[in-house]
Amino acid sequence: EISGTATAYGTSNFTVEVADSAGVPDTDSQALSIIVTPADLSVTTAALADGKVGVAYSETLAATGGATPYSWSISGGSLPAGLSVNASIGEISGTPTAYGTASFTVEAVDSWTPSDSATVALTIVVDPADVTVTTASLPDGMVGIAYSQTLAAAGGIPPYTWSVTAGALPAGLSL
Repeated sequence: EISGTATAYGTSNFTVEVADSAGVPDTDSQALSIIVTPADLSVTTAALADGKVGVAYSETLAATGGATPYSWSISGGSLPAGLSVNASIGEISGTPTAYGTASFTVEAVDSWTPSDSATVALTIVVDPADVTVTTASLPDGMVGIAYSQTLAAAGGIPPYTWSVTAGALPAGLSL
């Protein structure tokens, strides 16, 4: 009886010999092999962190089972604009360029022959960049002369709502 729990995959070649109990034992030997295959491949990453437009993003996918190294790809849907997956290490990285929710399927393929594969559906939510007032200064005005200056902002989700939160505009001007 050969028994136990295999702890590594691969092919093991060995020779067994049998001997009987006769006064002069009779023996025979046989070359044998056992192929231990990897455990089933499974992607263990269940969720990914949210991202933000304009902010570097990096998350590494994980799997168990199968034969390493794994090869990673997007088999359905698409990553957020600006992100890509490194096929050899399973890292999703880059800088998101647009906000929104991206749903996609990640596939891992192991290096065993024949190969095993596993997939998982994932989502990355990319939040807009923080809203920022981009107008740094305003030109001077003059009493009795019409004044008009448009304020500018970036990030967030337009349209914007403007308000004066401290101090006051000069008399006669409004926002």
